[in-house]
Amino acid sequence: MVVTANEAGRDAGEPFFHGANPMPREVRRIAAWNLNGLRARFDRLDTWLEHRAPDVIGLQELRCPTTTTAVLARRLGHDAVVGEHAAILAGPGLGPLVDPVDLMEDGRAMAATVGDLRVVSVYAPNGTKAGTASHRAKLEWFEAFTAVLANELAASTQAGDELIVVGDLNVARAEIDIWKPERYRKRNLFTVEERAAVQALLDLGLDDVFRTTHAGAGLYTWWNYAHDSFERQRGWRLDYMLATSALAQRVDHAVVDVQERAETKTSDHAPIWIDVGSATDP
Repeated sequence: MVVTANEAGRDAGEPFFHGANPMPREVRRIAAWNLNGLRARFDRLDTWLEHRAPDVIGLQELRCPTTTTAVLARRLGHDAVVGEHAAILAGPGLGPLVDPVDLMEDGRAMAATVGDLRVVSVYAPNGTKAGTASHRAKLEWFEAFTAVLANELAASTQAGDELIVVGDLNVARAEIDIWKPERYRKRNLFTVEERAAVQALLDLGLDDVFRTTHAGAGLYTWWNYAHDSFERQRGWRLDYMLATSALAQRVDHAVVDVQERAETKTSDHAPIWIDVGSATDP
């Protein structure tokens, strides 16, 4: 089920994304954040949005009913598309989010179009433990999602739109994406099969934006709360932005907001964002 802020009713209060939009009607900053609970992080999200002012943001791991998410989103958002696990919010001046779809019909992959950009906010299943039924279900989910995304990509291309997948794939794609790969090679989030599932998404014709812009080690987006993992840089890269090549080539900056992760009472995932140059820039 797809729920929008409009369907839940909209407050007439202060709009979402308080910062000035540098290019009205064109998406220039795209963000994603696994909140690890929307209600628990609502104040942190509100502050972060005011400070960073993205045009579009995909949210994941909402942990509350879709109607509750829509009510909270309308305090922040000009437009919102909400599923059980993932949501998309867009700022004012960009036009509405159109053609909203729950791609997997489980609230884990919400898609909508703003302007000439198709956005997919994803929260992939965790898988729990390698070799279990839950882990096999995760791999089956990825297989189905890849097929659905191929159709989305074809439709976007036909419409002349770019496409970007943002969010938590619950997989560290390569050894460089985990602090100690030799320890975790056969464990959930880092098995050969899971890594192949992410590669299958890229093989559709998408670019891993953060690896295009940051080639070195130490680029992580999630740190366990336990064992001082953040302070000791024992991280994983589980959150991604996968974009069509034309969009990826226009990325000026790609940022993992470790400053936010260092705050108290925040998510165990850092927000990520990219700044995209105009299609008309020389």
